[in-house]
Amino acid sequence: MTQFSLFPSFVQVFYHSQYGPHVMTLPTLQWSAGADQGDFANWFPGSVDADSMITAFVTAWADLFTDDTEFDYYSIFNYPDEESLPEQVAFGTLAIPGGQVAAAQNTKAVQITISWACVGGFLLKTVALDAIGSAQFEKIGVTGIIALIPDIVDEITGVTNGWASRAGTQPLFGKQIAYTLNEKLRRSYHTN
Repeated sequence: MTQFSLFPSFVQVFYHSQYGPHVMTLPTLQWSAGADQGDFANWFPGSVDADSMITAFVTAWADLFTDDTEFDYYSIFNYPDEESLPEQVAFGTLAIPGGQVAAAQNTKAVQITISWACVGGFLLKTVALDAIGSAQFEKIGVTGIIALIPDIVDEITGVTNGWASRAGTQPLFGKQIAYTLNEKLRRSYHTN
């Protein structure tokens, strides 16, 4: 396996806020053809329906966003081998809105980065753009993560799912949540 790459497979989730479009890339275990959008290997061992795994994650992830954000669709990519470029192998629609009411929520250029501890000391990072920010922009540690985002923790770390670090290792627990303002987005939105 090629460490720190997206090999063997990955998912891109396409969404948009009221400010602009975004793409989130998530590494996975091996994808294989099957019914509908195929299957991913999981940590159990076994396999999980690709559409079910992605939809369940996005449904949980949507709670970090206001209802004026929409998760539109996803694409699954697979590498035929370590030397090849990835190929798009499946596509699915989502049409999942953000889970929080938009009233008086500051989301413009807010970035949430969740770091996940994985087997072997590796990390997986998931990033939400134009998400609901923390008033103090403070970091949240391990104990706070479980209380704040239990459904996301279950989806990322569940052994019946196939999410992985870029080193191809299993996510074990949420290590930290960091809230920041994304300066590149602020500039593109012409925010002072």
